[in-house]
Amino acid sequence: MPRKRLIWRLYPTYLFIIGLSLSSAVWFTTRTIHHTYYETLEHDLTIRANVVQRNLAIESLPLDVAWVDPLCVELAQTLQSRITVIRTNGEVIGESDKNPSEMENHRDRPEIQDAIKNGMGMSVRYSRTLQKNMMYVATAIREDGQVIGVARTALPATSYEQTLNSIYYSIALGGIVIAVLSAIISLVFSRKITQPIELLKQGVERFSHGDFNTKLVIPNSEELAALAEAMNRMGMQLDNRLRTIDQQKKQQEAVFSSMVEGIIAISHEKKIITLNRTAAECIGIGLEQSVGKNIHGLINHEPLMDFIHLALDSETPIEGEIEIDGESKRDFQAKGAALMDSEECQLGAVVVLNDITRIRRLENIRSEFVANVSHELKTPITSIKGYVETLLDGALNDEENAERFLTTILKQTDRLNAIIEDLLSLSRIEKENKHDAIELTLQPLTPIILSSVDCCRQKANEKNISIVTNTTSTITINANTQLLEQAIINLIDNAIKYSGENEEIHVDWREENHCVIIEVKDQGVGIAEEHIPRLFERFYRIDKARSRKLGGTGLGLSIVKHIANAHKGSISVESQLGKGSTFSILIPH
Repeated sequence: MPRKRLIWRLYPTYLFIIGLSLSSAVWFTTRTIHHTYYETLEHDLTIRANVVQRNLAIESLPLDVAWVDPLCVELAQTLQSRITVIRTNGEVIGESDKNPSEMENHRDRPEIQDAIKNGMGMSVRYSRTLQKNMMYVATAIREDGQVIGVARTALPATSYEQTLNSIYYSIALGGIVIAVLSAIISLVFSRKITQPIELLKQGVERFSHGDFNTKLVIPNSEELAALAEAMNRMGMQLDNRLRTIDQQKKQQEAVFSSMVEGIIAISHEKKIITLNRTAAECIGIGLEQSVGKNIHGLINHEPLMDFIHLALDSETPIEGEIEIDGESKRDFQAKGAALMDSEECQLGAVVVLNDITRIRRLENIRSEFVANVSHELKTPITSIKGYVETLLDGALNDEENAERFLTTILKQTDRLNAIIEDLLSLSRIEKENKHDAIELTLQPLTPIILSSVDCCRQKANEKNISIVTNTTSTITINANTQLLEQAIINLIDNAIKYSGENEEIHVDWREENHCVIIEVKDQGVGIAEEHIPRLFERFYRIDKARSRKLGGTGLGLSIVKHIANAHKGSISVESQLGKGSTFSILIPH
């Protein structure tokens, strides 16, 4: 059923009440006027009939046409009414308006019958004699207590009816005017009543849309004023609560979004209730588009799906490790628990994903590092042990072999010492960098580089390699001289090792985009692309046999990387097989 506005419920009701009241008043008024008017007319005709009856009684003569008829004519002129005298048998013996002899018997007239029986009779009817509506009042004429005739007076009802109709018309016209005015006034009052309610409705609609700044206007009505004040208080309370809820929601979303753990809440229907950005990125799905959708077809990682199903079916918290394949393989520690509402009813499950890929990678690196250290240390120790055992078995007396063996032992000892020194240096740099204990001072860069080049000059001359430098730059830099020299020496030393004879090594430095860039470029064998990502790992070698032959410990580039990090910078490399390599240290200026 369609709803109607309040005004169209009140206004028709008012119109109905006004119409009913007005109709009742008009009906009662017209009935009263009609009744009063006819009573007055009847009373008047009764008086006139009594006058006629008394005049007939004065004569004390038998009722006869000869004297009764003239008397009727005479009295009719005086009384201004039609007068008729009828015997009890209905014979007309006197008539003011007609010849009695021409008139029909009147015994069947109702007023005549009532007058004979009761002494008085009245009726309003159509007169066949005068051809009009008439009101008749008849009174009995008595002699010695006996009814001997009837005296009847009559007046035309038409004039009175016209008068009544005129009165009725005036009443009807007044009623219509009153009805129209009442309708207009009712409409005005209906609007006046409903307008405050309409304003309250508009205010509530503003409240429903979250606009609590505009207060409701207080109406003059006590009830509506109390309602408006209560709604204003309710609006303030709602505004405060919504602000609190919104603030809490934003805080929760901020915490939820900034968590490094991925969180997914799943209902029993296997639909995603919510998830944070980390979880969406881990799984590789859209954040907003995923909420409310079924996980089947949305999550394509079978290990994760198995874990979610297990979490939904389990009544106790569970945990495990899963591997998710995407652009790169990632390891996660997963924890699952039941999702409960405030009444301790289980809604589903919540799964927390903690990315342990880096931890696993560090564990692998540590494992490789331990293996590499063990291997690097084992090689010279095994060699030293073998030569010592040979000497103890009798080679010590062989001067020629004994000297060669001792020389090899010394060489392996130096190699072992170099590995230990590099490990200690690396450990010290990491420790000092971690505690910001490395002191940096502002100084010219050129002397540091030239000092590093001079340290490598002799080794380069042995292979007839030229080291070309840019000596025109006057850059100053915040640096630790000893560490930066060590990094540059390591890069130049590597360039010499992997360059052929009669080649050039270029050492350049410049300022670019608020950074100081130090480049060491060689024309050596170059590096394959697949080795570049791991080039700065400890003990990582492209060609292990050649590296050992050249006397490398496998820690030089790792030391360079940590020295660059200690200067808040970084190191990069560009290389192609057979075309040489360019190592660049970038330090913010």
